[in-house]
Amino acid sequence: MAYFTKNLGVSTIIYSTVPIEYPATSPDGVATVFSIQGWKNHMDAFNDIQYFIGSGGGSPIQKCPFFGNISVTKYVRECQGIKHCSFTDSDLINAEHCKVDFESDIFKQINKNNKENNKENYTYITFLAAQDSQCKFKQNGITCSGQPKLIRLLEKESYKYRWIIGCTNYKPQEKWHRYIEIDTQKIDIDLLRKLFNGEAITERNANQCSTIISKSSRTKKCAYIHHCDGSVMQDFLEMNLFLLYAFLKNKHNYYNILNVSDRFVL
Repeated sequence: MAYFTKNLGVSTIIYSTVPIEYPATSPDGVATVFSIQGWKNHMDAFNDIQYFIGSGGGSPIQKCPFFGNISVTKYVRECQGIKHCSFTDSDLINAEHCKVDFESDIFKQINKNNKENNKENYTYITFLAAQDSQCKFKQNGITCSGQPKLIRLLEKESYKYRWIIGCTNYKPQEKWHRYIEIDTQKIDIDLLRKLFNGEAITERNANQCSTIISKSSRTKKCAYIHHCDGSVMQDFLEMNLFLLYAFLKNKHNYYNILNVSDRFVL
């Protein structure tokens, strides 16, 4: 066991000539040591780490056993955690790993949504977006209360049909009613018709979602649709906090350590 302070010890030390983007972790602690000699700003070491870590303060340590009892400064940063869909499998959320391996089963599970039927999912999202939107048409200061409606239009010049999501209150010559063009290359029109007709849709397993993203993302809703109590929904993302980092710096060296087991760090 190597000690960097009186109470802060690690079982594994990794030496590197450059900062590591995804430092390994361990329940027993892992230290990564590299030189910052010649750096204009030693705090740039935080910028190289790809984990989403927050701000924090530093405190002086009079003696660092590992560095020959010289004085160092200790900086502590919290990992800001993740966002995940409430339908995400709990086994996936609670799984633990100590290093980032994009070929591991965990990361393959996280990325599996990308291989799902995107056309089907985009159809659901378009339907829900139409339900949540309000018609912008106003008359005498009153906003139209019309509901979204799937409409098939015949192009006069080409004699071809195209689909839009319009408004149930639309009347000829009235502009600014709801008007959403449908790209049939991206949207399953048969599925969209069933959704607007209120027909029963075969439910998929709601607990098979694997959406886990960084807390820094501005995304507020899961990108995938779930079935719940006979209806489809786009779930809001929940947040989890996980990690605590400690950084020590002296004139020539910098090291980081995580002395608790981590879960998903993005």
